Amino acid sequence: MTKAYITKYALTRGIYIAEGELKNDGELFVQRRDREYNFEQFFKKKEFQLTEEEALARADKMRSVQLKKLAKEYQKLSELEFTIKA
Repeated sequence: MTKAYITKYALTRGIYIAEGELKNDGELFVQRRDREYNFEQFFKKKEFQLTEEEALARADKMRSVQLKKLAKEYQKLSELEFTIKA
């Protein structure tokens, strides 16, 4: 069994540790069944990391990308002008 840090849900549920197997030369992580999940879960390479440092770096990058998206959306909404159409 391999331990992996799942970062797919880092911005919503946080990073969690899972045990499973690496497949396809490390491109896929298959989380084994446990009490919380009654089925196997599959994660692509960007969705899991093998070290704590990599997981924290990935979550930090995900956060900065999301903040940039939100800043852009905020700017767009701030510049929005409303008019009443008759």
